[in-house]
Amino acid sequence: MFYHFIKMNVMSWLACFCVCISTLQAEQKFKDGKTGVSLRAPDGWVEQTPADFGFVILPHADEKSKKLRIHSLTIKAGTPAEAIVTNFEKTNAARIKGGHAAERLLESSPVITDSGIKGHKILLAVGDAPPYLARYYFQKPDQTFFCTCVYFYGDNGFLKLAEDSILKTLMLEQD
Repeated sequence: MFYHFIKMNVMSWLACFCVCISTLQAEQKFKDGKTGVSLRAPDGWVEQTPADFGFVILPHADEKSKKLRIHSLTIKAGTPAEAIVTNFEKTNAARIKGGHAAERLLESSPVITDSGIKGHKILLAVGDAPPYLARYYFQKPDQTFFCTCVYFYGDNGFLKLAEDSILKTLMLEQD
């Protein structure tokens, strides 16, 4: 009986170890030199080059809409909450000027990465449509801000993968 108990515990530990190792091997690191951050994304994701704006990672090369985008903010706000409001107003003014409908804020919540970077997540939609975009605002030690955007267009599976990459692996790179 004791032998069976030990054997089962060793087998369980070995199974967990194999899952952890395969998970580590199934990721790749992306580094954005402009914002000074990096993150890991699932194997097969690719950097979009050239990107139209910011550092863009796609779930596969043929993807045209779902993406993860990292970019610096030029906002001179003092707190993440002020940065969110300023950026939200600035983005909506540009959308309206360009003939597009304004975004609406559906929810807002604080987040923290496993590496200790504190931030804030907002979920956005346009008009009466379902959510299409999640923005994660982070402030660096030099008080500048960067935003990590997940364009998911209702694909909650993609949102979950991207959010896991952001919250579990996003790191500030040392110069």
